[in-house]
Amino acid sequence: MPIHSTRTRSVLMLASILLALGCGGSNSPTESVPQDAVRVEALNAVYRRGSAVILDLVNDTTVTVGSNGCARGLERLVGGDAWGRLPTYDTGCFAVYIVVLPGRRGRLTALLPTTLAPGTYRTYHELGIGNTRVLYVRYSGPFEVR
Repeated sequence: MPIHSTRTRSVLMLASILLALGCGGSNSPTESVPQDAVRVEALNAVYRRGSAVILDLVNDTTVTVGSNGCARGLERLVGGDAWGRLPTYDTGCFAVYIVVLPGRRGRLTALLPTTLAPGTYRTYHELGIGNTRVLYVRYSGPFEVR
């Protein structure tokens, strides 16, 4: 039976990729991944409200790294080194699992709300690293929103 729904196809594609990542390779679930070996870098220092933040997911490990475009969010600098997580908002996510091979970069985007107050922000991302079932959180570098 053909699948006509774009959403159903996307979900099935995501499930297939996750299954393939979970079943292959020989990565140990206890493998140590240095914090700076997997990074999320904002490509610009300043963004406008309503624009798309362009990010690079940098994989300097020997294993694959995966990012679900919907498992992310936005934080605002509230003072000193303290960050406050914003309530969930529509980041323009798609049900696509982005896989970044060892030693490579992958491109991510997040839409900024038009109602966002000016300030310093960063994105956070839940990433799958290697074949573990553990999600690692990585933060982008800070950027200004005007």
